[in-house]
Parts: sequence; C-alpha cells; structure tokens
Amino acid sequence: MDLFTRNDLRTLLEERQGPCVTCCVRTTRGGGQMDKIRWKNQIREAEERLKELGERGPEAKDVMAPARALLEDVPYWQNMIEGGLIGFFAPGFAHTWRVAIPLADHVGVGNYFHITPLLPLLSDDGRFFILAVSQKKIRLIEATRFTAREIHIEGGYTGIDDALDNTDQGETSSRIEHPASSKWAERHEELFRGPGTGTESGKDGLLTYFQRINGSLQPYLRDENAPLILAADRTLYQFYRNANSYRYAHDESIDGNPDGLSEHELRDRAWPLVEPLFHQREEKLTGLYQQMAATAGHVHTSHDVADIVKAAYQGQVQYLFLARGESRGGTFNPADATAVVHEQAQPGAEDLINLAALFALRHKGMVYVVEPERMPDIAPVAAIFWLPLGQRSSQTTYAESMK
Repeated sequence: MDLFTRNDLRTLLEERQGPCVTCCVRTTRGGGQMDKIRWKNQIREAEERLKELGERGPEAKDVMAPARALLEDVPYWQNMIEGGLIGFFAPGFAHTWRVAIPLADHVGVGNYFHITPLLPLLSDDGRFFILAVSQKKIRLIEATRFTAREIHIEGGYTGIDDALDNTDQGETSSRIEHPASSKWAERHEELFRGPGTGTESGKDGLLTYFQRINGSLQPYLRDENAPLILAADRTLYQFYRNANSYRYAHDESIDGNPDGLSEHELRDRAWPLVEPLFHQREEKLTGLYQQMAATAGHVHTSHDVADIVKAAYQGQVQYLFLARGESRGGTFNPADATAVVHEQAQPGAEDLINLAALFALRHKGMVYVVEPERMPDIAPVAAIFWLPLGQRSSQTTYAESMK
C-alpha cells in the first residue's frame, strides 16, 4: 500500500494549467492480468476524452505516458494490494497510489482532479493518533480506518533511558533501589538532584519521563483535534494522564507493551475505541444541520449542489456531507462562481460533488463522506455555511464543542 498524506491531498487541490486526468480501477492482491487490462482500458478512455476536449493525439499521449509506463513496471503490479489503484495525470504531473479501499472503475477528465475517492483515507471523521510507549520505544502514529504511519519526531526520545539522561543543565541522575509501582518502573527509577530541586522518587522520575514525551509532541499536536490513544503497560496510564496536555486524548487505552505490534496492528486495536467518537461527531453535526435548516430555512445550510459549489468556491462552507458513491455532472465557471447541473452526460462535464469537496478543502472546510442513508438531508450533498463573523460566537460553540 502507498501512503497517502495530507500533503499529497494539498498537492492535488492546487490549481493547474491544462487538463487533469483521474483514473481509478479496483485491484486484486498480486496484480492479476485483469487489473492491468482495466488500467490499460482506462488509459485508452482518458486519451479519447482528452481528444474530445481539443487535445491533439500526441499531447494526449504525453499526458498519459506515465500511466502507460506503469504497465511495464512488473514489481509494481506484483506488489498490488486488494483495493484500488488511482492515478492523477496532468501536463508535467503524474502520481499514483495503491490504496486499501475498494475503488470503482472511473475516468475523470476536466479542469480539476477527482479527489473524492481518496477522502475516506484522510477524512476528519476517521483520523486519529496512537502514542505507543515502552521502556525502549516512543512512537507517534497517525492513522485512519485504512492507514497507519509513524511520524518522525524531531529531537524525540528513543526510550526512558534516553529521556531521563537528557536532564536539564545542572541536573544529575543516579540509580536508587527501593520498591516501585511495577516491574517496569522498578527497572527505571531515577534520582534527580539539581540546584533547588531536591530529590524525586521513582514515580516522579516516570512522571518526568511522560512530561518530556508530552513536550516533544507539542509541535505535532498543537493544531490538531483528532483523538489520541495511548498504547502502553497499564501501570503507566496514570503517569501519562498527569503529564498529558493534549485536549483530545481518549480515556480508553491499549493495554500491554506495544513494541511487538506494528503500526497497522496498533491501528486495528485502536479503531474500535475511536470509531464511536466519529459517529457521535457526525450525529451531532447532522443534528446541527437539521436544527439550523428548521429554524433559519436553509439560510445557513443547503442541499442544492450548484449553490454549495459556489459557496465552497467562495470559502463559505464549514461542514460538508457527501453521500458515498454519488456524483453530479455539470459545468463550473470560476469567473462568476456559477455551477450548472447537467441532466444528461456531456463532454467536458465536471463532477460538481467532487468540486464542492475540493473547494471546501481548499478553504479549510471539513468534509464527511457518509452512507446515503446517513445524510442529514434527502440529497447527495449537504452543507453548513460559516456564519457571518458577528453571529459566530453563540451558534458555532455547539459545533466547536464536538472537536
């Protein structure tokens, strides 16, 4: 599987000159011949659609050349996974990802990349952190339901010995022998002696350990609101709770030494703990949408695709709901931010639901991809708009409290 990050998403959101092509195919483990045939068919369709938009044959082939070259990359297909392959191609740009989520076969050609198939990987309603702590390792893992990656912590500690050896200037450290709260703690109790500090017990040494971990995480968690799960021996929980300053640390934890677990194994154990949180947030936002629609008559909400695309382009969408698997063809004119929905398929049409998501994300909106029956309105898209600045303090408190 290829890691798809928020930085990757930001790259796909950028304005581009020339046509943007998105190709998706479902894949099987090991990349069977049918996978390559589907990919080849996607390339052929993309080239034909580029020609329909006025691209000459050689230019269309140049855009899709990296996709064709991929067909000859035998190791790439041998390492294919069950899920999907998605590629983004434009003049001077090409990137593909193998992802562990099922993708429907699809070709999109227009002025923007088709980013909605990848949103479940990074959606704010499914992203969380895992802090795995043992005597030998400290790992911060960013995860979603489908992905997990370790975040390299600049200046981070490799374990308790490293953390406690890096004492403040003027402090010294030495071993002591007396009963500790656990075998793990017993092996790592420390004395800290320095000007005016007196001595710390073994428990205080462990608290210091977690305080230093907490400090090293601040640059990475300062602007976050995703849940954080601790994975550690149960005897360490209280030290962590006392040292932690991250507002969104979850009360439940993964018990046991995490060193023998991979990032993906830790993700699988953490997901049942955080999944209810995401459903709660979604349900509260659904309630907020329905309350605002009922009291203000869709002044601050909408389920009209064209209106939402315009609002998203202008940076007015705070929360956006998309029904999974839905699309609406149409055209968009950036000059006056108008969108027109097509009743029938037309050459050069954009997926307006995709544009709503793309524009909302450009302006820091939050996008939720949900099953159609969980939409807050009877529509494939629904939005809550930012309130005017003078009205935000009272009515946005409800939404902010869910972060």
